[in-house]
Amino acid sequence: MQDSLEIPAHLNQMLDPYELVDPLREASPVCRVRNAEGLDAWMITRHADVVRVLTDARFSVDSRNAAVTARQTIEATHSRTVESFADSILATDPPEHTWIRKAVARGLTPNRLRELRVFITETIEQLLARLDGATQFDLVADFASPLSLQVSAHLMGVPTDDLPQLARWSYDLMLMPKDQSARTTADAGMAQLEDYFRALIERHSPHANHDLLATLIAARDAGEITPAQLLATAKFVFVAAHDTTGALISATMFHVLRQNGALNSLVSDPRLISNAIEECLRFDTPVPLPVTFFATENVTLGGVTIAAGDQVFAAIGAANRDPRVVETPAEFHIQREHPAHLSFGLGIHYCLGAQLARLEASAALEALIEHHPHLRLAVPAHKVPWRPTVTRVLHALPVVSSPPYE
Repeated sequence: MQDSLEIPAHLNQMLDPYELVDPLREASPVCRVRNAEGLDAWMITRHADVVRVLTDARFSVDSRNAAVTARQTIEATHSRTVESFADSILATDPPEHTWIRKAVARGLTPNRLRELRVFITETIEQLLARLDGATQFDLVADFASPLSLQVSAHLMGVPTDDLPQLARWSYDLMLMPKDQSARTTADAGMAQLEDYFRALIERHSPHANHDLLATLIAARDAGEITPAQLLATAKFVFVAAHDTTGALISATMFHVLRQNGALNSLVSDPRLISNAIEECLRFDTPVPLPVTFFATENVTLGGVTIAAGDQVFAAIGAANRDPRVVETPAEFHIQREHPAHLSFGLGIHYCLGAQLARLEASAALEALIEHHPHLRLAVPAHKVPWRPTVTRVLHALPVVSSPPYE
């Protein structure tokens, strides 16, 4: 077996992490790598190969299909988090995955999305009202993050008074587990989030509430999902709903503000906002390495045999930049029509919250640009910080809101 290429723990904090990943797509599209947790895996970087991993039933998301050595490493390096999400929609295969997915889908009906649209609009207006007259602010802390947190809370039926502590725990559990200190912090965050949701489920009535948590509780009471699947999925949906959508809103604006004339184009033609969002999903996805898969039998991919039990990283970020499916992939173009990307997954693992994420991001950016049409970065792009987390999320985005001096 070939030597493993080390993936640096700070990869998601780099201004352009694809400087390291993109060359693999041509030189070694099925490459043996070792991540910050010490896990050895095959990293898949070509679009067609990633599509195959996402849709081929021989690749499982259930860590019980990992080889013994891989499973031991997983348990030793990040046991609490892995164990806590093991019964969620993220880490189960059919038929369990199908049962959970059906339950979640019942909480994201068209009627529910229409109600959420109203809440999103009201929340955006409240947040922007606080920024009236502001000439400088942090687009992450003052807008994108509180918006996505409040929408996630409303979706799940979480009291808004609890959001500050939930935000802290969510941040902690998403830390890149690069050393024992980070792993301890992440596991503590997961433990606290788990205790919180266990208590919330106990007192949450499916008859008095109409949120997604109530829908999941009703599914448990009907015997459609287990108590463990309810708890794991509730935690996962809450964290994923605000972490990735907040990241999408802020990253889209970051890349728009880096490109000369892009903001003016959006101000002149707001219809381009949806294009900008899709282009950001392609160009700089919040989930460059979203899910670990495990081969359930020997599979040949890109001329390489992946053995049963081997771990596989589907590098969605690299696949989104494959020149075989998109022209000038390393360039951000808001006028690129229908940019092909896999950021919401594919097949049975396609994100059920994709429509909500698009709705929230579009409404947020449209209102933000209307209120602040002269935004610009307050610091050079290379000084904008990224979080040290497993997802790619801006830590802050300082902006100036005033017309530049002529």
